[in-house]
Amino acid sequence: MKAALKGNSDAQNSIGYRYHTGKGVSVNPEKAFEWYMKAAQQGHSMGQYNVGACYERGIGVQQDAVKAREWFIKAAQQGEDASQYMMGVYCYYGKGGEPMDLGKAMEWWQKSAEAGNTDARDAMESVLTGKPAKVKPGSLIEGK
Repeated sequence: MKAALKGNSDAQNSIGYRYHTGKGVSVNPEKAFEWYMKAAQQGHSMGQYNVGACYERGIGVQQDAVKAREWFIKAAQQGEDASQYMMGVYCYYGKGGEPMDLGKAMEWWQKSAEAGNTDARDAMESVLTGKPAKVKPGSLIEGK
């Protein structure tokens, strides 16, 4: 907690995850969002992804696909594979102000899959075999 209070973005993201999961503290979605936001505002890519996931799912904040997309793209541009996956989802469905664009969805999923994201690989495989993409909502992450 001391490191998070001193502005350490890794620690802030971790505290957010603890409030989200109840790991060592009482579950508090609003506090989780606040801590994720502190990390995100410092450019922490996982914090940015987690803020996007909170907006995507309405965790500790009003659900808002446009704001979710804004945070996902920030993290995706830094190479955060979960955000790249979610940007693929947003492009595939035309969500959050992102136009529907299968080519762009595949580009984002390719980047994510190259980083080891199996959800992105599965989505690409579905599309390439002529099936609708199997997509999952964003899950919050503590760190790698």
